[in-house]
Amino acid sequence: MIYLHHIRKTGGRSLIFSFLGLVGDAWKGWCLSTRSPALISGKLFQGWQPRPAKDAYLAWSHEPAWEVRIPRDTFTITILRGPTMRLVSHYRMLLVMQHLGETRFDKTEMTWMGQDILEFAERMPREHLQRQLYMFSPQYSVGEAAERIRSLSFYFRLEEYTSKLAELGQLLGLDLKEHHVTGRSKVDAVVAKGIEDRIRSELTVETKQSLRDLLEPEYELLSAL
Repeated sequence: MIYLHHIRKTGGRSLIFSFLGLVGDAWKGWCLSTRSPALISGKLFQGWQPRPAKDAYLAWSHEPAWEVRIPRDTFTITILRGPTMRLVSHYRMLLVMQHLGETRFDKTEMTWMGQDILEFAERMPREHLQRQLYMFSPQYSVGEAAERIRSLSFYFRLEEYTSKLAELGQLLGLDLKEHHVTGRSKVDAVVAKGIEDRIRSELTVETKQSLRDLLEPEYELLSAL
């Protein structure tokens, strides 16, 4: 089994699409496997499963790694990302959803939205704000999280995605192709530009420093790795 500890906004869905692309249409496979366990070309894919079947080929979830129950011989993966950029990506996603009037996520997330990205970060519960840390340590311990991440079969930074995908493919003996999946394609170019301009204007030098301070434990984690 291959299991992805999927931290939101770190490129996990793109990686899942690379695996699904090995057995057919990646988008169709995604739709099937996120609704229920899906047998595709003889391989079992299970989305959002913290306790996948032993015979699963690929499974994943957003659940903390310390709550997931998987066989000992599972090949485990996670992707990490610069903390501020991950937060910006989450904020951008919610701005897109606001524009589209989407409700596919818990409406609670919309209550985190404020006047700007800093207020968003300050309203965000710590388990989501510092998700890369919490994913691997319920106590938000940098040492514990780093140890858990090092024990995974493979981990890498989103910033080096292309080279690491090739490395992962070689390690598994698979011809993994890149599939970049984002939510920005749901809005037209004018709206997308407006959202990007808003984010850019909000990310002042002072705001960037404030976000860095809020996310400092995650920066410590990445440095420890």
